[in-house]
Amino acid sequence: MVEREPQVRGGLRLPSNTGISEEETRAAAIKWDTQGQVEENLKKSGFSQPVKPSSPRPSVTAEQLTTVINKDYTVLYAQHLAWFNYTGPILARVRARLLQVRNEMRDIEVRIRRELRKKNRDLPRDERFNEKDIEDETWTDPRYKALVNEEQQFEQTKLQLEAYLRETEETLKVISRQVEIRKIELEGARSETSMPGRGRFPNLRTP
Repeated sequence: MVEREPQVRGGLRLPSNTGISEEETRAAAIKWDTQGQVEENLKKSGFSQPVKPSSPRPSVTAEQLTTVINKDYTVLYAQHLAWFNYTGPILARVRARLLQVRNEMRDIEVRIRRELRKKNRDLPRDERFNEKDIEDETWTDPRYKALVNEEQQFEQTKLQLEAYLRETEETLKVISRQVEIRKIELEGARSETSMPGRGRFPNLRTP
């Protein structure tokens, strides 16, 4: 879903009373479809799309966090960092697409509102479109309904990606803390063994 590009559906038919043509609808869709150009500009600047990590999205167990092998911490941290760096740009793309979709929706809302207000000038007062009528007409627009569906999907994806990103970020913090604790423990052990009289005569007690 994240990779899908927004497309104007073929054969759009607007309500006859709005006065907005298919051509205008397609022009608006093209006008707000800027994500491809943005990504192309970023690519030229050296920013490429993230590559999916080779390892599955990892989890952390209590056993992993109590390991005494430094290499295991390094591998665990690297795996989570890879997924963190992969998720962030994808989340940014989803947010960017949401902005694009909502701007096009706003464009349609404004055009329909203007058209119906214009029609109101020629209608008797008791037959004029009120705010509820304008809202209903907007929701009957085929392209608008398609955009609402896209907005919902992108918003749902954004919420899930944000949750994944927070989870990964917290995991990285936990692993970092464990590495620091392990470092302190190792430095303490070295200090113990390097003190004069320590380590060589373990059974010798000082008065």
